[in-house]
Amino acid sequence: MTATVVEPKTLAAIIMAVSTALILVALVGAFLESHLTDLRGLANASKGLFILREGRIVDANERFQEMSGWQLVELVGTDATSLLMSMDGRATISHQETLLTTRDEREIPVETMAPRMVYRGRNCEVLVLRDLTERKRAEKMIEHLAQHDVLTGLPNRSLFDTRIRHALQLAQRKRTQIAVFCLDLDRFNAVNDIFGHAEGDRILCKASAILQRVAGEGDTVARLGGNEFAIIQTGKQQPDAARRLADLILGGLAAEMDIARDPTAVGASVGIAIYPTDGSTAQQLSDNADTALYRAKHAGRSKACFLDAEMDGAVRARRQIEAELRHATTRSQLSVNDQPILDSRTGSINGYEALMRWNRLGHGMSEPEVFISIA
Repeated sequence: MTATVVEPKTLAAIIMAVSTALILVALVGAFLESHLTDLRGLANASKGLFILREGRIVDANERFQEMSGWQLVELVGTDATSLLMSMDGRATISHQETLLTTRDEREIPVETMAPRMVYRGRNCEVLVLRDLTERKRAEKMIEHLAQHDVLTGLPNRSLFDTRIRHALQLAQRKRTQIAVFCLDLDRFNAVNDIFGHAEGDRILCKASAILQRVAGEGDTVARLGGNEFAIIQTGKQQPDAARRLADLILGGLAAEMDIARDPTAVGASVGIAIYPTDGSTAQQLSDNADTALYRAKHAGRSKACFLDAEMDGAVRARRQIEAELRHATTRSQLSVNDQPILDSRTGSINGYEALMRWNRLGHGMSEPEVFISIA
């Protein structure tokens, strides 16, 4: 066997080439590892990330492990659709907004992005998840504030209008009755002016607590504004159920707010309209309950009145006159006429009586007895 003699220069060149190749391999490996580490680190700051191959997880960053509660060793090989559900309940890995099922079986709202990449020489899908929990919580809070009274926490007029429409749809479908209550707190404005807004707020909160306590489960108690409240009573036999609730309202307020001993105590006036006898739409029921409330307020404090078509016809006419009178001055509809006062014996004029006249739109010149008592 003949040995090959390699000159020192050639041997040095071979050693240099092999060393250079080994260094390059090491550098490439270090670069790839650094690149992957940087990719993981980038996502670790705020987003979860995992890599899929043929629908199964092959790698995941620490943030995703924190979000899901699963360790990497448990995640590898898992079908991603077992962890992610779309908002309509279908398994998904590409839906933009979805739900992540955690190890303790909680569902976290997440936003997903799924770009494709080459990972370790093979085509893979990278799923990036952003936790939407705080955003959803903020959206829910904003929605709550938009639909509820800030002071009492009760549904506001907007939510009340939605609830009454839904209640009517259900009542029409099931052929049941509902009762709509309108309530005003008696003496509230005077108490609020004398004792201040802080005391007024305390009274409103106390009244709302009483109304919630006496109302039935499934009934809606709302604050429409100021000292005006409303209740939707569903699933009961009417008008008996409405009468019982009105008694509970007046009795509850009287028991906790004794006007004789507490100068800040208030009562309530209540107006009630029943579906379908008093109206078939939300607007009709609300208006008729308000008309019945107006009659209750003029009947004395702490009264409850149901809509009475005959009696409330006069009430509506009176309220219409009130509404028109508010604009009569600005529209120059009011005038004063001098009516002479005659001496019955001599026929001479002893003086003049000033009489107000109202040139009411659509009604002509109205006599004082039509509107003076209302004004």
